[in-house]
Amino acid sequence: MKMKSVLFLSTLSLFASATLATVVDPKTTAGTGKLQGTDANDILYLNTPTASTPQLPYVNRFEGINATVKAIKANEGQDQGILFVLSPGAGTTIDINTASDTAVDVDALILANNQLQISYTDLNFKNSATGSNAWGVVNVRLINLATGAVGDVVQKQLMNFEKGNFKVSAIDTYLGSSYTSSVNVASFSTYNISKDANVVHSGNIHVQKAGILNIDGQFKTIKPTEETTNIIFNNQSEASVVGTTGKFTLGASTTFTINDKATLTNKGEMIVESESKAIYNSGSTYNVEGTTTYNLGSLVYHKSGSTTNITGTLNSYVLNSTSDGFLAGATINIGTEKNKVGELNFAQTSGTAKRITVASNINNYGSIVMSNDDAIQFTGNVVNHGTMNLKGGVYVKNGHLTLSEDATTIFTSYQNLQTRLVLVDNNATITLKSGIVDDKGREANIATVGTANANLYMNIYADVKFGFLNQGTNDAVLNINLYENGILRFMDGDALRSIHADINIFNFDENRIYVGDSSTAEELQFIKLYAGEDKNTFLGTAMVNNGWLTLAAVPEPAEWAMIFGALALALAIYRRRK
Repeated sequence: MKMKSVLFLSTLSLFASATLATVVDPKTTAGTGKLQGTDANDILYLNTPTASTPQLPYVNRFEGINATVKAIKANEGQDQGILFVLSPGAGTTIDINTASDTAVDVDALILANNQLQISYTDLNFKNSATGSNAWGVVNVRLINLATGAVGDVVQKQLMNFEKGNFKVSAIDTYLGSSYTSSVNVASFSTYNISKDANVVHSGNIHVQKAGILNIDGQFKTIKPTEETTNIIFNNQSEASVVGTTGKFTLGASTTFTINDKATLTNKGEMIVESESKAIYNSGSTYNVEGTTTYNLGSLVYHKSGSTTNITGTLNSYVLNSTSDGFLAGATINIGTEKNKVGELNFAQTSGTAKRITVASNINNYGSIVMSNDDAIQFTGNVVNHGTMNLKGGVYVKNGHLTLSEDATTIFTSYQNLQTRLVLVDNNATITLKSGIVDDKGREANIATVGTANANLYMNIYADVKFGFLNQGTNDAVLNINLYENGILRFMDGDALRSIHADINIFNFDENRIYVGDSSTAEELQFIKLYAGEDKNTFLGTAMVNNGWLTLAAVPEPAEWAMIFGALALALAIYRRRK
């Protein structure tokens, strides 16, 4: 060790300015293991290795207990000062003080040893320098200085960024050749961004089982040169938390993956920027307690078997398709029965008349809002116990939408058109235990879309009103089931429009279906009434009495006149005969 210390100091003396810094042997300062200048403003100059001598940085190192680097800076005329840290002890703190406000003067730290294995209790980073360009640079690497081989940095307990601006890189350190590596947050380890830290990270992060990425400050991923950044929460990682004051930004070309049994809890703010990707795989859980925003141009995959719990706000600018967004088999819980908070907001997209498709199963006790699109399309099982405020209306395609007793559903008019509830394709179902409110005082209309083989369903439990029913030019069969106190009213003058396929009404009773007095005989011939819940209880074809569907034929006023006239004539003939 004595020979290493002499070599260490002699190398430093070639590059250090005696007027700016005083260097002390870290192994001889009262056993503290401290490497520092004479005061906080002193600078420790470190040489930069060249490609021809990659082993040279081996002497620029410290390996002590509670070791502290007060300030490190690039050597004069060079781009980067590099310090190698070998197996630091408990409580090690490195203050990467740039001591300058110029972008050229950057500092660097590389973690390395010859066994491709770094093991430490904890490692703390600070950056005492201030200013817009005062960035401390941490190159996280594991490099065998003898062979040039590289590997992941295995963090045993804690890597903590305490205060200041940092640029952390886990990719492309040039030391004779280009090397690629990752930050590996091992089991029961933490990669911590404190409240006062601002970290910009390029390169990969792997969070292992029971590992934690904890963000209380600012943490943003950026794209390294010709590379992508991958942040992966591996299977069964149990805790990955964004703190209450934290901001987590996925920059361009970042892929963020939450795997089976891994959990991410966002209590602060999370932003998925354009050209970045967030993947929630089967078995994963994402808790949104703060604010999450999916920007337009980002790719988001809530995959089958994943669960998203929203008690904060999730803003989605994603133009969902069948291959991305809120996918089939995923579950979204907005609020709870006891805590009716949380909002899923489908905000402005790139253009008008864009229909958002949500294939996931949704349990809503909070709020679903769609503010600037033509309509929203549900293809999963959606239960609304809270509030839905939707632009233009709702398409239910091969899915099931339930409006429970305590739900508030508001359709906002799109381009001053009457809002609509559309049942699309086979087995689309809506269950109404509460009604729908139109923002302009008009009832929403019902439309059906599907082929002759398609069956669509409405389950009516409450007294609900619509404007009209329109089958358009499709041949889908609409099956209406009346339960308990269910009453269905169509309030427009022309309540049944373009009806040319069967409408089956089950559990029929008088004064349960209102269609007004304008329905034609051609329309009514398609309405079939049933006493029970299957077609074995067929009662007949519907007729109208004072606007209500009925089984009994009721004469029109002219017919009544003819009847009364016939009765009067018969009575006169009877009297003459007597």
